[in-house]
Amino acid sequence: MKILKKLSWVLMLGILLISACQKDNYELGKILDKSQVKFEVVQDLQTDPGGNTVILINKTPEAVAMWDYGTGQSTRDRDTVRFAFKGDYTVKFSAMTAGGVVEMDPVVVKVTDNNFNYVNDPLWIALTGGPGNEKTWILDYG
Repeated sequence: MKILKKLSWVLMLGILLISACQKDNYELGKILDKSQVKFEVVQDLQTDPGGNTVILINKTPEAVAMWDYGTGQSTRDRDTVRFAFKGDYTVKFSAMTAGGVVEMDPVVVKVTDNNFNYVNDPLWIALTGGPGNEKTWILDYG
């Protein structure tokens, strides 16, 4: 009986060792070429004639969007950004794929008018004094 018990343990141990020895496959997916990455940066001129409202759209399936628009960042496939002040803004898009990150060429957005409605939040006004009434902060460390 003892021999049978020992033999069954040896047999189970052998089966476990054989089944556990499988070669693992550590392969990432393929990295996309820039030509395979599709995205759009659209200024909504109906909402803001000055181009203050910008819509960011990722059109690349199975890729995580990584947006950097100068005043913030986003990982949404579709996002809306509002720039309060006129000027040129650079929007950078990167697509995180199974094989790695693909960085696209930056897009420059030209905003031609100020839209102070985007900076009339009570917190903004408390911190800055509001548009045209900027506060000067004097810090006394003495």
